[in-house]
Amino acid sequence: MRPFGLTNGQLSLMMALNRSEPPAIGRLAPFLGMDPSTLTAAVKPLSRRGLLVVEPDPDDGRSRLLRITPEGVSLLREAAEAWREAHAELDSALPAGLPAELRDGLALLADLP
Repeated sequence: MRPFGLTNGQLSLMMALNRSEPPAIGRLAPFLGMDPSTLTAAVKPLSRRGLLVVEPDPDDGRSRLLRITPEGVSLLREAAEAWREAHAELDSALPAGLPAELRDGLALLADLP
């Protein structure tokens, strides 16, 4: 993601924001498996670059919403395509069936308490 000026965490954040309704920051951190302070650190540079905006929640003045901007959507499309291409290249370099086995194993690990 370096060519796009993004970390993997920022890419995950932008993917989570690519929806019609902006999520509340408080709900997004657990969804992404991030500490709230880590999420805040990821948000600041993206906000400065104009890729997302932080706005007050009209239903809860104490809460803030994160919205991806049109510039953010454009960059996300490019970065996601590069990510897919890189993973397809990696998958093709591995023996048949191994990529699926690796993903299944990682999914099992992710489900551990």
